[in-house]
Amino acid sequence: MNDEDRSEEQGHMDKAEELSSQKVIRKKQSRFLKCRFTGVEKAELSMRMADAVTKITDLEAELKAIKSQHTSKIDEQRAIVTHSASSLTSGYESREVEVEITQDYETGKYMEARMDTSEVIVERELSDTELQMEFNPAATD
Repeated sequence: MNDEDRSEEQGHMDKAEELSSQKVIRKKQSRFLKCRFTGVEKAELSMRMADAVTKITDLEAELKAIKSQHTSKIDEQRAIVTHSASSLTSGYESREVEVEITQDYETGKYMEARMDTSEVIVERELSDTELQMEFNPAATD
């Protein structure tokens, strides 16, 4: 053992002797321990809790309103999808279209034709009621 090792060993022995010669050793540490609340602390916690409950109530009401708005918007989009799918499935949709009605008393024919495509959509014989020509005084001039 060299001199340096002996010196270090002697230093450890001196500290051990010094500690054993003391009857009371005091040192400070921090630990988490159970602590009872004071009246002031209880009041502060009560206020914090009451504020949080109020905030929760407000946020839940806001969430409900937002959810209601979005549910309505979602329902609108679903209606569009349903209508569009139905139209695609059937291949057509009904629209208001102008038609030209022709009652030909010489041939006894009744005809309806689309104004947008000129397609004849109804062609039939005039009924007995339709064959009774209406009197139009302006036409006799």
